[in-house]
Amino acid sequence: MCSSDLTMSFCLNPEAMPYSQRDAAGQVPGNGYLYELSIELIKRLKLSPRVVWLNSLERLNKTDCDLVPSAIVEKKDLDEQRSRIDKTPEKTFNRLFTRPFNTASGFLVSKAKKYQDLESLRATHVAVPSGSYAQVIFNQMKVPIWVRFLTDEDIINAVREDEAGVGLVTRTGFEWDEFINGASGLVKLDIDVDKFELDADIGMLLR
Repeated sequence: MCSSDLTMSFCLNPEAMPYSQRDAAGQVPGNGYLYELSIELIKRLKLSPRVVWLNSLERLNKTDCDLVPSAIVEKKDLDEQRSRIDKTPEKTFNRLFTRPFNTASGFLVSKAKKYQDLESLRATHVAVPSGSYAQVIFNQMKVPIWVRFLTDEDIINAVREDEAGVGLVTRTGFEWDEFINGASGLVKLDIDVDKFELDADIGMLLR
């Protein structure tokens, strides 16, 4: 750890490997790559890192968290941010985005490939992350959804246990689950979701 008296706090989900996980005695693996990335960044800034465990970003404003290591960053946000900084470089801003360092890509999974098009999804429930853009998109298409899930692991388990017929997961989360638990019994559906622009560029948010 850095010896600086100045601290930068960062918010992470305590149960969302491989991104982050609260470390517990004897628990392997723990922490996750967003945890390690945040620690390294803050140390390079010569500050002392402090993690704030947060189950949902909806509670972010109730914390003193300085850094959100994983936030959706759109080009228009970066363009507007650069324009504001150029016009008033002396001003302090309460929200700043970094350039993207990753892309979160998603696809649909199910126990069987009987779901072959968007119309067939209307005969089941699709598990999607709570508060996500996917929730809005599938609602607009009148596809029944379940939204009580916060992580890929939650969605994979819901499909595996027949709580939902189909789930929307990220590639990272799906491959991590198979790495840890072996074959999940789920298959990737051939339904193209690219046109719904569910993929997102991921950067950091400074508060």
